[in-house]
Amino acid sequence: MSAQNRHRAPLDESPIVRWLLIGSALGFLFLFVLLPLLTVFIEGLRGGLAR
Repeated sequence: MSAQNRHRAPLDESPIVRWLLIGSALGFLFLFVLLPLLTVFIEGLRGGLAR
């Protein structure tokens, strides 16, 4: 196997594969980072800011 065959350019993947990977990464971030953070803020501010 030659060196050219072992290393592929990042843009060799089809656009649909790239968009699926980007979408799954963003979904993961939303589910495991932003959603819990949003829940903490909603619960913390449920009684209002002055409390």
